[in-house]
Amino acid sequence: MCAVSDDVQISVRKMDMRYRHETLLKDLNFDVHTQDVFVIMGESGCGKSTLLRHMIGLTRPRHGDIFYQGKSFWHCGPEQREEMMQHFGVMYQNGALWTSMTLVENVALPLKQFTTLTRRKIKHAVEFKLALVGLDGYGDYYPAELSGGMRKRAAIARAMALDPKILFFDEPSAGLDPINSKRLDELLLELRDNFGATIVVVTHELDSIFSIANNSIFIEPKVKSIIGRGNPKKLLETTDNPKIIEFLTRGERYE
Repeated sequence: MCAVSDDVQISVRKMDMRYRHETLLKDLNFDVHTQDVFVIMGESGCGKSTLLRHMIGLTRPRHGDIFYQGKSFWHCGPEQREEMMQHFGVMYQNGALWTSMTLVENVALPLKQFTTLTRRKIKHAVEFKLALVGLDGYGDYYPAELSGGMRKRAAIARAMALDPKILFFDEPSAGLDPINSKRLDELLLELRDNFGATIVVVTHELDSIFSIANNSIFIEPKVKSIIGRGNPKKLLETTDNPKIIEFLTRGERYE
C-alpha cells in the first residue's frame, strides 16, 4: 500500500524504465488526481508512450512501482492486477480497432470478455457508447469505411465499454485536421465532466495541451526524467527552463 490522499487516483513512485541495459527514464515520481486531465509531454522520442505502456500494464518497470488508489500494481498477484486493469480504458495511437469487425463488434468485445451481461444488455450498452461519441447509426460499419476522426471516436467508445475509472490516450489527435482535433478535445472534457473519468493523455499537440490539461509532467530525454510539472499554462508562466519554454511556445511566446 501507498499512503495517498483520497483524491489521488495514480501514484508513480521511484520508477525506472530500462530496455535491456539502457536506462530509458529514471526516478519518476508524480501523482494523478481524480478527474485530472493529465498530460505527459515532451519532445519526440523522450519516452512518453513507453511510460504509458508501463502505466497500463504492458511493460514492467525495472525499479519502483505504480499505485492505483494506494494499491500496488506491480507488486500484487496477477488476479489483482487483472482486476485493476478492468478499470482502465485505453485508446492506442492508431486506434487498434479490429478491421474484420464492425464498430458494434469492436465495442462489444470487452463486454463479452469481461462481463456476464446478456446479449440484450450488451447491445444497449454498445449503442449508448457509440451515441456518446457521435457514432449512432454507424454500428454496422467497418473501420476502413470511416474517416480518421470517426475511427478515433470509435476507439474511444471501445475504451469506454467497461465504464472505466481511468482513461489512457496515446496521441489521440495524431493525424487529425484542426477541426476534428478540437472536437476530440471537447469529447475528452465531456467524458471527464459527465462521467467523472480521470484521463491520462500522451500528446505533443499544443492546442490540445492548453485546452484540456489541468496537470502535466514534462520529460527531458537528456536527463531521462521529469523536469517540469503542473498545469501547463502556469508552468509556462513560471518556468525558466529553456527546454520547457521552447516546447510550450514552439519558439514563440504562446498566447
